[in-house]
Amino acid sequence: MPTVLIIEDDPSSREGYAALVRDALGYTVVTADDGERALDLMRAGLTPQLIVLDLALPQMDGFAFREQQLADPAIPNCPALICSGNLDHATDLERLKGAAFLEKPIEPAAFVRLVSAFCAAESPSPSPP
Repeated sequence: MPTVLIIEDDPSSREGYAALVRDALGYTVVTADDGERALDLMRAGLTPQLIVLDLALPQMDGFAFREQQLADPAIPNCPALICSGNLDHATDLERLKGAAFLEKPIEPAAFVRLVSAFCAAESPSPSPP
């Protein structure tokens, strides 16, 4: 079962994303309200198949989170779906090494399609008998 880490400080957005992932896809969801908390979870062993990342976060924003996550070999390197209302698409997406970008407010069907596609691509194939 894929696990999705949602890093979003707005409670209604965070819970809305989590509900979409759980209800539409049946995936496990872990949430964090800032980048520092997300790093703590990943350093403690959380290995998500996908990170849903807001950029405007308290304490540690999405840029700082992604920089530290990618630089730390002890933390899994997994794709990030950037969900933000303020992103210079080409430059920032490259800087973030983001897999995809959705502008807020997100369209739920597009969000579910992207989460499903990334988790399917990251899930290991079953071994042949």
